Amino acid sequence: MTQAAATEKRKRKSSPHREERKQRRMVRRAKSDPAWWTENVLGDKPWPKQAEILNALVDNREVNVRSCHSAGKSWVASRAALWFLFNHPRSLVITTAPTARQVRGIIWREIATAHSRSRVPLGGDLSTTALRISEDWLALGFTAADHDPDRFQGFHAKSTLVIIDEACGVSEQIDTAVDSILSGEHCRLLRIGNPTDAQTPFGRAFAKQQGARFKISAFDCPNFTSFGITEDNLDDWRDLQGAQALPYPTLVNPEWVHLKRKQWGAGSPMWAARIAAEFPAEGDNVLVPLHRIESAQLAELEPVGPISWGVDVARMGADETVIVERRGPVARVLATFRKLDTMQVAGRIARLFAVAEEQPSRINVDEIGIGAGVLDRLTELDLPVVGVNVGTAASDRERFANLRAEIFWTLRERFEAGEIDIEEDDELASQLASIRYLITSSGKVQMESKREQEGSPDRADALSLAFVSSRPDITRTENLEFGDFGLRSSPWNF
Repeated sequence: MTQAAATEKRKRKSSPHREERKQRRMVRRAKSDPAWWTENVLGDKPWPKQAEILNALVDNREVNVRSCHSAGKSWVASRAALWFLFNHPRSLVITTAPTARQVRGIIWREIATAHSRSRVPLGGDLSTTALRISEDWLALGFTAADHDPDRFQGFHAKSTLVIIDEACGVSEQIDTAVDSILSGEHCRLLRIGNPTDAQTPFGRAFAKQQGARFKISAFDCPNFTSFGITEDNLDDWRDLQGAQALPYPTLVNPEWVHLKRKQWGAGSPMWAARIAAEFPAEGDNVLVPLHRIESAQLAELEPVGPISWGVDVARMGADETVIVERRGPVARVLATFRKLDTMQVAGRIARLFAVAEEQPSRINVDEIGIGAGVLDRLTELDLPVVGVNVGTAASDRERFANLRAEIFWTLRERFEAGEIDIEEDDELASQLASIRYLITSSGKVQMESKREQEGSPDRADALSLAFVSSRPDITRTENLEFGDFGLRSSPWNF
């Protein structure tokens, strides 16, 4: 080969041809390796299980991920959304979740963060819940309301990705509507969430072994695997971690899981869903299933009407004295005390009453045992106190063994109807999910005795008392009315 020919050959191999070939290889790699794209384009490094989930979207029409609490679910979902959108021309990405807060405040906040910090500028017009590259190339986020599956109609593209965050909270109707838009040539569905209800499309996807399936328990997360911490050696987590820092400080950590095992118990529904990433094996006699509790935590109902307090009194030991404030369908834990005698408890309640911005029209106190002393003192102070003896007969004696069963069953019906709004309190949720009922030989509903439960359900008891309405046979005060005050749609912030 002459020198001139060799020079010409080198020119052909040089830019721009070589650069074009390199770009084509990178485009092919990006499309076939989402984890690589996330790391090299966005500048974010997924840990191994996250990388597996992202890469499963390449060849699987459906990917289902059941996850523990704080395992980076929304992080994965947001990176999947950006990868699909920017590697499939004129594609459509839809993200949805049960509530607007989850859509705007969680997954789309993650999308905005990743988009703005991307190592390679991505472009597009980003707003609160939309990212538009062109009129037929975009990502959108909106809520999956049970009553509005039509919101999913009219979306069609050759390449479509639908991401359902907190998938157990999405109804059968919405899941069917989502499936109807996944009819294009290249469509993908990513469901991800805590496994709280096996009787949902998300739960059945695992039972029927649909698509690619992943489980992320707390013990699969890098804050555990990095130190060899397992469920069996969890008690030794301090020794195993030593002085080393957590590799992912924002993810679930051993100290929190160790605490929750003591609080909830390893066999509880909360442990199953939030730690082990398993669907709770809830029997027919669970008073309030975990998915109903989580729906109430996500509810945004309007607090209307008078205020009432429910007070469950404890004295010394590990139990809590708990005050729950209720206004219409909305209830919040107002205060908790430990290791106070009855006069101190009464004094705390009186002080809270005196400084309240709006005072309660009634204070329902469990008068069994030491609660009687608190009740007597608050009566003496002329507070609007009502003694409730849950061991007395129910008003509907044909259905309920006693008043406690009637009160809790009424509370259960509120959860079933979606007529209650509670805070995201893990201890309250755990106690509610652990209460069971039985049917007596005479066919009456009866609550499992407190002796059969692990720990006293102080917060659940106070919640139930907050929803007690006036009845002559359970009150010491005449002519107090506390009705049902209807529902609205805005949150109640303390």
